[in-house]
Amino acid sequence: MGRDKAGFIFSVDSTIALLTIAASAAMVFYLLAALKQPRIEELLILQKEHDLMKHWLLQNPSQQEMIEQAEKLFGKNFSLEIDGQNFFANSNSDFKNSISSKLLLIDRDLKVREIVLTVYD
Repeated sequence: MGRDKAGFIFSVDSTIALLTIAASAAMVFYLLAALKQPRIEELLILQKEHDLMKHWLLQNPSQQEMIEQAEKLFGKNFSLEIDGQNFFANSNSDFKNSISSKLLLIDRDLKVREIVLTVYD
């Protein structure tokens, strides 16, 4: 009787609290795993858009050159908008997804140009 026993003693309310916390944590992990993760194809398209826009930033091509370069990468599955005007737009509406990138250029005259490239998947 004088000997202390090692261990834990849980009351009913502490056991219920621990089970509630464990269930909540399991639900959060399940919901995070269920979120839509980007597909590798989407990431590749985004990388191509980014690389093309970096090229445009460095080379300052004409609008026709931009359209030709985008056609080489994406075929006809894209639209190109420069300063709010569509210069190339695909009229096919059968695409499920679209991935869009925006580039803001400040030229030598400190005029801001906005280029929006949208690729349809």
